[in-house]
Amino acid sequence: MLRRSYTFVIMAKTKATRKKKSKGFSSIEVLLVTSLIAVSTGILIIATSPDKRLTGPRNAQRTTDIAVMLQAISAYMLANHAMPSTISLSPTEICMTHADNCTGLTDLTTLTSDKKYLTAIPLDPLCSKLCRANGTGYSITRDSMGKVTVSSMHAEDGVVLSGTN
Repeated sequence: MLRRSYTFVIMAKTKATRKKKSKGFSSIEVLLVTSLIAVSTGILIIATSPDKRLTGPRNAQRTTDIAVMLQAISAYMLANHAMPSTISLSPTEICMTHADNCTGLTDLTTLTSDKKYLTAIPLDPLCSKLCRANGTGYSITRDSMGKVTVSSMHAEDGVVLSGTN
């Protein structure tokens, strides 16, 4: 009899031990679920708004392009004591470097011809989709006082991007 009760006690301890092990999740299960949630969230973010995340960098590129063009125009004006004669009083889109036809556009080859001021006129980041033939996506104008303004024609998120020298 003593032996049976002793065996019963051992079996009772074994069952209690098994129940303790089955409570909760293993670290591998937790890691797997966490990884699945992270991957799903990443895919969801990428799939929902890829263009929204790129508007900031594209507008930053436009701001840089405007600054570069204004610096080149200022350097030209200092060296030649005049601004390029093609800049008009009304805002006009700037023509691409080496374009065959700049009709209706502002031709700034005086800035790029000897590569002294610019090696090429910058193009808007979305120019391949939005610019007209031979256009850059940037407009230029001057006022009667000689101030030159360069503006982005395709700034995104309702932002107005322009600069004046």
